[in-house]
Amino acid sequence: MRQISSIRRKELNWSEKECLRLLYERGVMRPGELATELKLSHSTITELLQRLAEKGFIVYEKYKEARLSKDGTLMAMKIVRKHRLLEVLFVKMGLNACEACLEARKVDYLISDDLAYKMCYYLGNPEKCPCGKRIP
Repeated sequence: MRQISSIRRKELNWSEKECLRLLYERGVMRPGELATELKLSHSTITELLQRLAEKGFIVYEKYKEARLSKDGTLMAMKIVRKHRLLEVLFVKMGLNACEACLEARKVDYLISDDLAYKMCYYLGNPEKCPCGKRIP
């Protein structure tokens, strides 16, 4: 597998990262489904999908389904990895799995790749999050 850090550096906002995460976890999705999940208007989700397509993270044609590209899959894996590592850390700190997920969602997009690497080492390279999902 290609190194995740080799992906072209492109800044993503919270909505873009959440969209990539949803596509990673659920596969192909229609814009309306994404709009509902992200609580965004249809016009906003269309603009978001167009931006992600321009950045090379998704394959999308207006009014059709969106899916991750190869680079999008790698970026989404990185996002999901940070989230699940934070869940493990928060459970070690005493939160239950549901609380850990909610708190991780608030900050997972803020942590650097270096911090995620150090967290993974500190946590003993966990393979699964508290919900039992594999950590990519």
